[in-house]
Amino acid sequence: MSRFSVHDWRRLRENRAGSVRLSHAVFFTIVTGVSFAVTYTANVFASEKFRAIAAALNRTSP
Repeated sequence: MSRFSVHDWRRLRENRAGSVRLSHAVFFTIVTGVSFAVTYTANVFASEKFRAIAAALNRTSP
């Protein structure tokens, strides 16, 4: 059985930090994508509502 050297521990710690950084990047990407999808959907619904309101205002305005 070989003992861990300081270099091995450092490399192990860097690998773990790299994977944590990668998972954070993936998580951030997913959150950004979901929030973009929600915002886009809300904007589509809002624009439909605004179009209806504008049409109603155009009908009622002289």
